[in-house]
Amino acid sequence: MSSSTVIYSTEACRILVRDKRSLEFTVTRSLMKLFRTSSANIVQDCHKFFRLLPISNLIDMRTARFLEDFMKNENYVCRLFAHNAQCSLDKIFSMYSDDTVSTCNLRSIISDIFLNDIIICVTLMFN
Repeated sequence: MSSSTVIYSTEACRILVRDKRSLEFTVTRSLMKLFRTSSANIVQDCHKFFRLLPISNLIDMRTARFLEDFMKNENYVCRLFAHNAQCSLDKIFSMYSDDTVSTCNLRSIISDIFLNDIIICVTLMFN
């Protein structure tokens, strides 16, 4: 099961923190079965070494892209709710950095955070 299957169409829905945790649990349990382990630490290492972003980050990136596309749409209904979409987009951007201005920028920030965690993990393993 790929994570894109798990989060299909979540960008168009309001996803609560508990829903993100539930989806993350699903991916974690799938990895536990795949690697035949019950250790959460091994699963975290698998996430890092296979560069599997956490579900919450993937959902935030997909939602930001959806909201940007929504605001660009010329449809009357989309224009009617463009302000709400902008507020939601600003909220997602502010969770990661005050300097975030676009979905592309958000993706870079999330990737940098994730790669820094990998570097720290590898450094600790070999020291």
